[in-house]
Amino acid sequence: MYPRRFFLLNDELEQGFTPAVEAFQNDGRCVLRAELPGVEPSTVEIDVADGVLTLRGERRREARDEGATWYRREARYGAFERRFELPDGTSPENIRATWRHGVLEITFPDPAAARRQPVRIPVETAAETNTAAAA
Repeated sequence: MYPRRFFLLNDELEQGFTPAVEAFQNDGRCVLRAELPGVEPSTVEIDVADGVLTLRGERRREARDEGATWYRREARYGAFERRFELPDGTSPENIRATWRHGVLEITFPDPAAARRQPVRIPVETAAETNTAAAA
């Protein structure tokens, strides 16, 4: 079980667009989902450095809306950056990101689950050791 701060570093919501996220563990995997409606997948950047995953991009207002007479405007636009602390032992090489219907899903093996799995160590006989050394 990870502490409450698991994943989230900047939990304050800003005035501009801030993607809603879900972070959970399931079946030996850690999952981070970000809702990114109206964001082009090619404009999203994901970086990992010093155990922190940074997600950044921008939700742009459509040019066709300029000059319109607005009665209500609740949608948020602008650049965003979210940072998430990864569990100790997370290997950046094992992180995968997929995009489907405006939802970015980032997954990686749960390092704590990997530590709980028993590992069987084969026992070599002296004859196997000598044969391997001769080859």
